[in-house]
Amino acid sequence: MSLTTVRKNTVVTLRIRLLDTAGELIDEDNEVVYLHGGAEDIFPRVEAALDGCPVGHRIDITLEPDEAFGEYDDELVRIEDLAAIGLPDLEVGKMILMEDPDDEEGGLLPLIVREIDGDKVVLDANHPLVGLTIRFQGEIVAIREATAEEIEHGTTDIEELDEELEED
Repeated sequence: MSLTTVRKNTVVTLRIRLLDTAGELIDEDNEVVYLHGGAEDIFPRVEAALDGCPVGHRIDITLEPDEAFGEYDDELVRIEDLAAIGLPDLEVGKMILMEDPDDEEGGLLPLIVREIDGDKVVLDANHPLVGLTIRFQGEIVAIREATAEEIEHGTTDIEELDEELEED
């Protein structure tokens, strides 16, 4: 069922563009689907700006680092033995997935290879856009009622959630 405005417990599809403060394009033409109403699937200021808005509504919001991808955290950088990584074609700038040592459920952690020095590799778990002030441009392209399952789990990605539960 299609709805006319965004409200709590609706699933919203947005077409988004991200720009830096100089207006340079970071990312565009992505569609983001999220559960509206505090599920923390999207930046809180963006969610607040969309509340009560109809399909076709556009927003253009500047988000400071603490409202977007956060500030750089040195504790998210680690040095590992290159041999322990077990990836032969590792190169600087490449994103890899490794088991998250802090996740009791064995989830994967995305890491960016920052440096390779001899037999050591510097891995960074900070988001690639960390520390940036960004302009978030979005257009609502669809709104629907959330399912009971989506509301219960606080996410629209039930298939991914089911896969995680099956692994347990």
